[in-house]
Amino acid sequence: MVKSVFDNEAVSAGGLSKDQVPAKAGLYCIQLENGADDFQPPFDEIFRQRRDSLLYIGKAKGRGGLRRRLFDNELRNRGAGTFFRSLGVVLGHCEQVKPLRSGRNFSFENASEIADWIRANLWVSWRDFQVEEIDAIEQELIRRRSPMLNIMHNPQAIEALRHGRSDCVRRARARYQEP
Repeated sequence: MVKSVFDNEAVSAGGLSKDQVPAKAGLYCIQLENGADDFQPPFDEIFRQRRDSLLYIGKAKGRGGLRRRLFDNELRNRGAGTFFRSLGVVLGHCEQVKPLRSGRNFSFENASEIADWIRANLWVSWRDFQVEEIDAIEQELIRRRSPMLNIMHNPQAIEALRHGRSDCVRRARARYQEP
């Protein structure tokens, strides 16, 4: 069993049901159990060097709380999920992005592949917090742990990830001629 940042047991993303995730404000962690061999260069080597299964720390403050942000957006690609977009870059799925106005950045096929990969390889944990505490706690955890896929507040943010995400946006705009 994977131990979470919150000192509780993490849950397999593949076995997680929507009803298990509370519709409360809080923080969540996404960790890798296996599958690093699927990471594209340079992310595969960066992951091996860091030796930490923690990939991402996120927050949920809005309507639907953790259930909507973690389960729907990040794990199932039903809406805009920062983690999902970053993972797409790491797995090499930037080529066939859809228009940005669609709310989704990947073709249906690529999004399905990413979601399947998530279910097969990742573990998640969460903890509810008061809304007014979330930003400060999230920032401190990111600064302390430097999860590979967090960019903001991360002292070890990966420039290749930042550039990869920007490149995906640029390609989408060029492909669909958005201003």
